[in-house]
Amino acid sequence: MRAVEPPPAQWPGQKSCIRSTQRSLELLMEEGVIRNVDAPATSRLINGALLSAARWIAHAEDPEATSRIAVESFVVLVLGLLRTSSTMPPEADPHLRGTVL
Repeated sequence: MRAVEPPPAQWPGQKSCIRSTQRSLELLMEEGVIRNVDAPATSRLINGALLSAARWIAHAEDPEATSRIAVESFVVLVLGLLRTSSTMPPEADPHLRGTVL
């Protein structure tokens, strides 16, 4: 049996985000910043995490606190994509500048 609503990855706005994220991942891999990963799969996983976080924040009793928690957790998650574990602070790395940990 097929679901009535198409999956979020098929929504026009989400498709655009996924393509953009995929291009960014491919560029970061070419530059040697992140590990070699399956860019289409990883972009969908990132997009799904962000979509879920947005819904969580929108329905939270304290959206501001929930947003802080979600951002901190998301940053830790995506830092795992880095090719090398860096001990430099995020503000010293141009790819992480502006990241809040």
